[in-house]
Amino acid sequence: MKQKLTIKKVIMLFVLSFVFMFFMPGCSDYQIRNVERELTEVQGKVASVASALGRETYGPDELVNLFKVIQVGNTASAPFNPYALPIGIGLTGIITMLEALRRKEKGSRKYAEYELKNGKNNNGSTGQ
Repeated sequence: MKQKLTIKKVIMLFVLSFVFMFFMPGCSDYQIRNVERELTEVQGKVASVASALGRETYGPDELVNLFKVIQVGNTASAPFNPYALPIGIGLTGIITMLEALRRKEKGSRKYAEYELKNGKNNNGSTGQ
């Protein structure tokens, strides 16, 4: 049986691991302060990425939206992510390709509707 890893479980594991560090033998005050400093840095980074994700507007296509969310998160992480530029270029290419495929499908659908509306079938003959 598969167990889902929820946000509550992740937070609980994080808190338990942090508490364990306080009681771990040999844990120095420096190590605890270092972990606290790193947590503070990460919280600021997560907040900046989350606010960028909230400001973005999304369209009706869920697959394109997924890649746009990843792209926005990648762009927001650029100040501390050394791989943001190549990842961003790849994501832009994927989004462009998906948009082109969506437009092609939409055009094909409109053309098929036009042919049905005007009484033409796939053979090119009129339905008379």
